[in-house]
Amino acid sequence: MSQDEMTAYLDAASALLGLPILPEHRDEVLAAFAVLTQQARLLAAFALPEHIEAAPRFIP
Repeated sequence: MSQDEMTAYLDAASALLGLPILPEHRDEVLAAFAVLTQQARLLAAFALPEHIEAAPRFIP
């Protein structure tokens, strides 16, 4: 995702959720979003074995 795409996504998500992002926080929110996007790519790229099933409920 390019910087322009991340900015557009952040603007759209912010508007949709009604969650304003103050101008003085915008750069930090975009930086955090970039890190989270990279982490999500790593997670999505990890292929689970076929025998793994999702737990219906997590009970610690």
